[in-house]
Amino acid sequence: SLERAVQDDLAALDRLEATAALDDQIVTLRETIDRETRLRYDERVASASEYLDQSTDLLDARWARVTHRVELARAGTRLLTTLGVEVR
Repeated sequence: SLERAVQDDLAALDRLEATAALDDQIVTLRETIDRETRLRYDERVASASEYLDQSTDLLDARWARVTHRVELARAGTRLLTTLGVEVR
């Protein structure tokens, strides 16, 4: 039972680490899109609505990244707890 719990915790850590790496890439791309949309908005090529949509997408990506990092920390703590390591 303990071995299975540890394997499950390790699998969760692997999955969340991969997700965190993807989140960084997504945020970087969203920042690029946001900058480009801002420039297009300043030149009156993009509408305020389009710029707002892109800014919202960037904020959503940042929020997802933070959420996944919290989940990663929780998974690491859960693994340590399963192993009986005291966490302070």
